[in-house]
Amino acid sequence: MSKRHVLTRVGQRMKYNKKYWLLPVIIAPLLIGFLIIQIIDKMSPSDPPAYDGFHYDSNCQKILGCAWDRNRPNDAVKVEIYDNDSLIATVRADQFRQDLLDARLGNGKHAFNFDVTPQLRDGKLHVISIKVAGTQIYLQNTPKKIICNPQ
Repeated sequence: MSKRHVLTRVGQRMKYNKKYWLLPVIIAPLLIGFLIIQIIDKMSPSDPPAYDGFHYDSNCQKILGCAWDRNRPNDAVKVEIYDNDSLIATVRADQFRQDLLDARLGNGKHAFNFDVTPQLRDGKLHVISIKVAGTQIYLQNTPKKIICNPQ
């Protein structure tokens, strides 16, 4: 094979490649852009929170309940516990209960159990209400009344 023939064949290969060099230059950014949009879409929550919960009991020892977000069933939410209009505590509803898991409430880690503070043990009537922290969404079956004598 002569030198000229080799150069011609190399030139032909280069001409062939020059025809299609734009293809990856155009497709690659489009593909990357599509993938970025997909990732961002999955990262940003598309559904607003759908909070639900239940105030099981308030007595002189404990304040019990559960709360969760139906759109984020494995995430714990915080609840605010009020005595009349005064905030007495903010707690995470993240304790596991088998009955919550059996009821298909996410991973079952949506219960809370708050120890009654001494300020509620004064022999006076206290109206205990619970809502999802940072919202005006009250748990079902709230408020509850308690009267606790000092210990």
